Parts: sequence; C-alpha cells; structure tokens
Amino acid sequence: MKKFLFVSMMVLVAFIMACASQQMASSGSADGQPAKEKKRVRGATIGTVCFTPDADTDFFACNGIVQATESTEGQALRQALIQAQSKCAQKAQHAVQGLAREYENNYTSVRGTDIAAKLQDGYDHIIKKILDDTKENCQQTDEFEDDNGRYRVYVGIKISRQKIASELKKATPNMLTEEEKRKLDFQEDQFNKLIDKKLQDYQTESAEKQAQYNEEHVEPVKE
Repeated sequence: MKKFLFVSMMVLVAFIMACASQQMASSGSADGQPAKEKKRVRGATIGTVCFTPDADTDFFACNGIVQATESTEGQALRQALIQAQSKCAQKAQHAVQGLAREYENNYTSVRGTDIAAKLQDGYDHIIKKILDDTKENCQQTDEFEDDNGRYRVYVGIKISRQKIASELKKATPNMLTEEEKRKLDFQEDQFNKLIDKKLQDYQTESAEKQAQYNEEHVEPVKE
C-alpha cells in the first residue's frame, strides 16, 4: 500500500512538473517568466521620421538620431539637434564650396590669391553660426522601447537656402578690404548672382540624386 502511494505521488509530481514546463515554454521566455511587453514610449509620434529631402523644397533639411532612455531623453534631444545642425552646416558649406575661387577664375585676371580662401573661411563661419542658431522644426521618437528601455529620438531642422544666400551677400563686401576688392575686381552684383547660382546648382544636384534614389529604392504606389 505504501509503495502504491509512493508511486502515485511520484506520478503526480511528474505531471505537475510537466505542466509547469509546458507553461514556461509557451510563455516565450527562457527563464519561465512571462514575455515582457514592449513599453510604449511616452509621447511617441507614429509616422515618418523628421526629415524633408533637400530636393523637395527650398530648404536645407536634416535630422539627428540619438538613442535615449526616459531619464536621458532631454540630453539625447539636445545631442540630436546638434547632430542635425552639423549635417545642415556641412550641406550648406558644400553648396558654396569654391564660390570665391570660381569668381576669381571667371571674372578677374588674377589667379592664386589668398582672397578666395579668406572668403571661403568666412562663409563657413557664417553658415555655422546660422545653423547653430537654428531651432528644431520637429521632434519624434520610436513608438516602443526595446527590451532595455531604450528608444531613438529624432530631431529635424530646416533652414531656407534664401536666408543663407542673403547672409552671404550681406557679409561679402564687409569681409574684403578696399585693396582686396580692387585686386579681385569685385563687382557685388556679379558676386551675388554667383551665390544664387551655386545654391541653385546644389538644389538641382540634390533633386537628381533624390530622384535616382526614389527610382532605385522606393516602390511606386499601387492604385
């Protein structure tokens, strides 16, 4: 009788352990704990990331992306803004790269002066100052945190190309001495036209690149 009870108890224990094991397996967690639900990020925005391709508007548009947690979100947003500002500064500087040298080569009889380099350095500084003062145009986050409570924050900015052109035009005469203007045969109207041309050329180049990217990577909408 005792032997029978012992065997019955062993069978019951085995059955209980088997049920527990099956429940653990169905939970999807290796340690038997219920699968952790992803936590929705506070204030999350669902939709496209803060970004407007340069080819679509008359703006330089950039975004910064930084990983955050709830306790570091403020710092991450500041870092993302700095990242976006830096990207747009590089774009704008690239747009006017060689502007002064092109004027020197095409509109004056002098070559190889340090005036063009001086102007280019000044333009880079002006553009950086403009972008450093540019505030975010939008902020977004991932919809859900990962298993470690982390998520990405996105900060988008945009700055008018016309604003950059206006600031460069206004600054150029004040960056040159009278002697440098004479040596460069400086004609303000001609120089301003070249600024507009360089920015327009950048816009055209960006549009062509964006169109090529869309053709290669973006699926057409099926009606």
